[in-house]
Amino acid sequence: MRSRFSDMVSSRGLVSVAVLYGGKLSGILVTLLFLPIYGKSLSPADFGILGVILSIQTLLITLDFGLSTVTTREIAGGARVEPGGLGIVQRAEAGVSTLYAIATAVVALLALSTDFPGTSAVVAIVSIALFLLLVLNNLYYTAIIASGSYVAASGIQIVGNVLRAGTSAAVLVFISPTLEAFVITQFLGALAQVIVSRASCKSVIREELSYEGRDTAEVIREGLRLISNGRALALTSVAAAAVMQLDKPIIAFLTGPEAVAPYFVAKTFCLTSATILAAPLNQYFQPAILSSSADKRDSATERIARHFSFALIALTLFPSAVLWALKTPLITLWLGELAILPQVIELTAVLLPGLAVGALGYLPMTLLLIRRDYRFQARLSVSLAALTLACVYYAASINSLLAACYVYVAFHVTSTALMWLRAMYLPETRVLARSTALIMFPAAAAILSLLFL
Repeated sequence: MRSRFSDMVSSRGLVSVAVLYGGKLSGILVTLLFLPIYGKSLSPADFGILGVILSIQTLLITLDFGLSTVTTREIAGGARVEPGGLGIVQRAEAGVSTLYAIATAVVALLALSTDFPGTSAVVAIVSIALFLLLVLNNLYYTAIIASGSYVAASGIQIVGNVLRAGTSAAVLVFISPTLEAFVITQFLGALAQVIVSRASCKSVIREELSYEGRDTAEVIREGLRLISNGRALALTSVAAAAVMQLDKPIIAFLTGPEAVAPYFVAKTFCLTSATILAAPLNQYFQPAILSSSADKRDSATERIARHFSFALIALTLFPSAVLWALKTPLITLWLGELAILPQVIELTAVLLPGLAVGALGYLPMTLLLIRRDYRFQARLSVSLAALTLACVYYAASINSLLAACYVYVAFHVTSTALMWLRAMYLPETRVLARSTALIMFPAAAAILSLLFL
């Protein structure tokens, strides 16, 4: 019988993995490409608010109440829909739509009674609707992926991301350089993408998505019940998403939208490199390690883990060090003559080494999955998220973006180190954790030494 690792390294498996990475990374790369255009077209205040909006988009797509995980599990497991009952996609979209309808109503009522700080009611209301569409699109994307239609899912994702970003840039440059124009264009693009994604989802999973003749109250109850049942699945990812995305709204609230712009751009640059370089390696090696461990092949598991270690050093730490050395010419080429350029370079010099070390955390996280040590990971994620965001709040209150960057360096180093120490403590992962630590710790220390240059 062929092993999971053998399946992964087959030509068909590698093509599927490559297609999946293209779909997942397209949004990151598109954002990186078009940010300078947005920065040149918008005022500093509006560009800062745009950074907050994009951060909240990423946060809310992750904070889908565990629906993507539940949907993937149900579809991949071949769950049957009872005659006359609601399918998993219907229940998921009903639940999330209900919650966002409530949020839109609340924002609309606030718009009638108060002014929104730094932006308009139109931007706030349309942004909520945009967030709903993006969460729904991610839901359909994961459903199509779970059915095995990788090319269809990734194709829709890539084309949608490129067209939405390109159209928004064109509107800002040639029609109206305002935040209202940006969010309305994004909303219309996301609406078109959702229509295509939903139609494709219906075709691929062969599930009826019509609500005709159904009781609205019952549909809402089914959707909210699904969210309630899946709430525990998202705890760790919720904390991780919050700690990585809520810093921008906090800084914007305390220091003003203009101040958050250089921080947002610097973090986008650093996160993009870490995500593009490390995430594919994790997706490739993690299943192999878990499969080998489940088969009790200790020597093979240790060999794969060591390969994972060397791959992270060669394809994440080393390129990150090169990016750090070339940060000034690369960021200058990227941003051109934007006024925030010097500050972006200064913040990148601090953030990049820390985020590179954080990317190494994929390995100890995988080792903890061998033990199914979910409770420790959840507690660690929640406690570090709370502490980190509190420190970011203090850094913003003293108007120090550099201090906020050092907070995130400390967060990534601490998180990675504690997961590794936990893996060394557990009997099931002790040998793997110690052998990989001997490889990784010197490399991590070397990349962190850049902070002192």
